[in-house]
Amino acid sequence: MNKKIESIINEIKALSVVDFIAFNELLKEALGITSEMLSMGNGSSSNNAATEPAEDVNKKVSVVLKDLGGASPLGYIKATKEVLGLTVEVAKGHTTKIASGEMVVIKEGLLKKEAEELIKKLISITPGLGLEIK
Repeated sequence: MNKKIESIINEIKALSVVDFIAFNELLKEALGITSEMLSMGNGSSSNNAATEPAEDVNKKVSVVLKDLGGASPLGYIKATKEVLGLTVEVAKGHTTKIASGEMVVIKEGLLKKEAEELIKKLISITPGLGLEIK
């Protein structure tokens, strides 16, 4: 492998998850890579907002926590406090419900794109969380 490329790869590997996500977005922007291009590459256009009906794009959704997915309860509490401003008591109540097998709605009334961004933020802070859009 070319030493210059190997050096770049090593620098990228050293980035934190949050920095890598930011780097990825900036690289896509600098190269002019769009969501449409990415969805065409995998043969699916279901994630392409341009092909979704307007009612799906503007539909209000909720972000639901299904499970901690190996993440620590403390990690979830810190992430939701930082991103959503939840109190420790509320977030701890979520982890208690999850431990008893319940799903927890952590944020309601979001546009689909907002919900996707929220999930990205939470997972970048606490990888492994079982989050979904409902």
